Amino acid sequence: MAFFGKAQSAIEYLTTYGWTILVVIIVIALLFLITKPSSGSNCIPESGYSCTSPSLNASGYLEVTFSESLDLGNITVTGLQCTTGPVTPSTFQAADYVLAPNTYSRLIMHCPISSSAIGTTFLGYLWIQYHSNAFPNEPVLADNFAHVVLPVTTNSGFTNFTSVITTSTATSSTTSTSTTTSSTTTTIGACSPVSYVYCIGGDVNSSASNIVYSSPVCSNGNLGGWSSQTPYLKGIYQHSCTESGGYIYCVGGLSPSAAGAQISGGSILNGWTAGANYPFNDHGLSCAALNGYIYCVAGSNSNTSADISEVYSAPITGNSIGAWTLQQPYPIADFGLSCVNSTSGIACVGGASPTPVNNEYSAPVSGGTLSSWTYDQGLLQASQFPGCTAWNGYIYCIGGTDGNATYSATIASGGTVGTWAAQTPYPLINIAPGSCVASNGHVYCIGGIANGLTVNAVYGAPLSANVVGAWSQQPNYPAADEYFSCVVD
Repeated sequence: MAFFGKAQSAIEYLTTYGWTILVVIIVIALLFLITKPSSGSNCIPESGYSCTSPSLNASGYLEVTFSESLDLGNITVTGLQCTTGPVTPSTFQAADYVLAPNTYSRLIMHCPISSSAIGTTFLGYLWIQYHSNAFPNEPVLADNFAHVVLPVTTNSGFTNFTSVITTSTATSSTTSTSTTTSSTTTTIGACSPVSYVYCIGGDVNSSASNIVYSSPVCSNGNLGGWSSQTPYLKGIYQHSCTESGGYIYCVGGLSPSAAGAQISGGSILNGWTAGANYPFNDHGLSCAALNGYIYCVAGSNSNTSADISEVYSAPITGNSIGAWTLQQPYPIADFGLSCVNSTSGIACVGGASPTPVNNEYSAPVSGGTLSSWTYDQGLLQASQFPGCTAWNGYIYCIGGTDGNATYSATIASGGTVGTWAAQTPYPLINIAPGSCVASNGHVYCIGGIANGLTVNAVYGAPLSANVVGAWSQQPNYPAADEYFSCVVD
C-alpha cells in the first residue's frame, strides 16, 4: 500500500513539474530561434549607430550603410577596421571624411578572409575611428559600431575600402495614423567625360612615390573614379606638374629631374620622356606652362636647404623639355607657393619666406621671357602650399597649411589678380599640400594633409564666376598622398 502511495506521489510530481519544464524548454528554443543569426546578411549595430544592407565579396571588401546619432555633432572619420574578434584594433585603414548625425553613408572596408572563403559565413566586428569636430582638442576615439554575420559572395562591384560612395539624409513625416521615413540619395552616377584629372607622384607612407592616377571629369560635375597609369620615371614629391597642349610636364621634387608625357582620354601615351634637367635640385617650387614654354618659380634648393627666388623657363615641344634659361627672379625667396597661368602671364600666391606669407605677384610672359614681377593683391591670409587653380578668368585658392579658407579673384590675361573674396570653406582643415584643379565649371581638391593626417579624400565644388559653391565628396584617391601634383587637360 505504501508503494502505491509513493508511486502516485511521483506521478503527481511529474505531472505538476513536467509541464513547467516543458514550457521552459519551449521558451528557450523560441529564444534561440529568435536570436540565432540567420544564414543571410546581418549587421547588428551597437548603441548610437545604425548598420544596414551589408555585403561582403571574396576579396574581403565589405560594404555597409552606416549612420550615427552620438550627440557629438559632425564627426571626422579617420579610420575604419574589420576584425574577427572584439579587441580594439591597434591599426586602422586610413580614411578622412566628415559625417553629420543621422546621415546615411555607404562605407567600404577590408575584412580578413581567406581566398577560399566563397560560400562560407564570416563573423566579424566593424570599427570606426573618429573625433568630434565640436571638440577638436579631444583625443581620437575608436568604437565597435557593429558586428556582422555575412555570407561571402563573388560580388566585385566595389574595391576602394576607404570610400563613402553615397550619402543620404533621413527625414521623417508624422501623421495621426502613421510615421514614414524617406531619404534622398546622391550618387556619382554615369559619367560622360569632358576632361581628365591626372595626379603624379607624392609622399606615400613616408616614401617618394612614382604613382600616376587619372579620373574623368564627368559632364554632371562629378569625378568618375580613379585608374592607374604609367608610373613616373622615379619617385618624386614636392615637385610641380603643369599641362599644355595635351602634354604633362613635371619638374623637380628633391631632384633636378624633368620629364614630359602625352595624355589622351585619361591615359599616359608612350610613357614618360626625360627632359633637360632643372639647374639644381629644387622642391617646393611651382610651374606654369603657356605658349610653348614652361616657367618654374622659386622653391628650396635641396643641396643647400636654402629657400630661393630663382625663376627659369624652358621651351616645350611635344613631350620634350628643352634647355633652361634664367629669368627675372621672384621678389622673395619662397617655398611652397602656388602659381597659375592666364593667357599671357602667370600669378603666384602664398608660400613661406621663411614663415607663411600672403604675397601675390604676377608677371606677363612672351616667347619664353618673363617680364618684371608686380605685387597685386595680398591673399586675405598667409598660406603655405595653397591649392590654387585658374578657370575662365578667375583664380581660386583653397586651404594651405594655415586653414581651410577658400578665396577667389579675377585674373587678367597678363596675370594681374584683382581683389580677393572669401568663399565656401573647404570641408577639411589644413588641407595641404594636396592639389586642386578646375575644369567644366568645377574645382576639385585631392588628398593632402588634414589635421596632421595624410588623407585620400577628394572634394569638388561648382564655380560660378568668382563664387565657389557647396563642396561635395568625390571618389577617394587610391592612396593617402601628400606633396604630389595634379593637372587637368
